[in-house]
Amino acid sequence: MNRSPSIFTYAVTVVVAALFYLVPIAVMALCIHLGLYAHPEPQPVATAAVTTVVPGDDNGDGIIDEDESGWDCATMGNRICGWCA
Repeated sequence: MNRSPSIFTYAVTVVVAALFYLVPIAVMALCIHLGLYAHPEPQPVATAAVTTVVPGDDNGDGIIDEDESGWDCATMGNRICGWCA
């Protein structure tokens, strides 16, 4: 009796080995093409809001305007002071 493997056995071995290598590569390529790869969306970073109270800022917007108590016409704005300015 002939106990040597037939050509069919070699062919099946080659096909099975090729499938174990090619199928995962093909699946990965398809996932990348379809955009299914792991690419996480950027998450918003929580930041702590730091608020400072500026003396003379009557409305609390962080800017001292001309009609607020902290305005100094000698050092701020156009530096023209007085009732006719």
